[in-house]
Amino acid sequence: MRKIIFIVNFLLLSVSSFAQFSLGQSIGQQYVENAVRTGLFLTKHSFRICDEKSGDLFGLDGKDEFGSQYAFGVKVPGGILLTNRSVCPWLYDVNFEKYKDDYSPVLFQALYSGLEETPKYDLLDYEYDKKEVVVDTAVYRFMSSTFDGKGFTLDNTTGKKDGWIIWVVAHENSNSESNVQLDFLVYRKEITVNKNGQWIEVDKPDGKQKILGGIYVVPTFKEVGIIEFQLCGVLAQANTSWRIYCPFIGKSESKIEQIDNQQSSDAELTPIGKSKKDKAKNKKSRK
Repeated sequence: MRKIIFIVNFLLLSVSSFAQFSLGQSIGQQYVENAVRTGLFLTKHSFRICDEKSGDLFGLDGKDEFGSQYAFGVKVPGGILLTNRSVCPWLYDVNFEKYKDDYSPVLFQALYSGLEETPKYDLLDYEYDKKEVVVDTAVYRFMSSTFDGKGFTLDNTTGKKDGWIIWVVAHENSNSESNVQLDFLVYRKEITVNKNGQWIEVDKPDGKQKILGGIYVVPTFKEVGIIEFQLCGVLAQANTSWRIYCPFIGKSESKIEQIDNQQSSDAELTPIGKSKKDKAKNKKSRK
């Protein structure tokens, strides 16, 4: 499993191939960002809506999809963590409000990209129906082979943590599909974790950024010259406040507890052409 680490070679500490600084310097915000960004990725999840009576599928305003949401994902051993914005994109789409009584949302397409300046999307490999709740109505885990099992190791211990909050924000111009980018706001933060599921309320950064959530990582000294950043918590919004949730305490990396499970526009619905066989299949796959 590939780890997300700093490697110190006597005089220099390197973050993969992105940055270097002298051993005498403390770990700075930019270096933390460079180290953890390899464990995050950009997502785009789109959906259609299904007529409850006929089973017909619809996009919106001439498109194959009704709407979509951009968010971020986290790479963890054997799978990925996705936020509610990816799992239920219709909840964040103001256009769906006036159709929700007569139509059911159906996830259409799940795409991902690295954090390049110009996103390059590919299909995200995971099974939507096999989700494990990490933080109720906020964060979910899915098994996935997309990243070959690479990602953050989990900090599953209690105690005092001297770590970093990585806020994930979208650019102000991220409404354009060709101009979606994620930025990071990095802050040092000490917390004490006593039990599984504990949460700590935190103040969101000042400004008008579109905050998508974030993670809390803890630097761990593995041996002389090697620092590994482990995933200790995820940041999710609860009503009007933001919280660091710590759901990994006492759990192994390979298993997280499974739990069973503005304004509207005048755009026009677009019917999705399909055969009767497709209709029956889509009825069966309603979410």
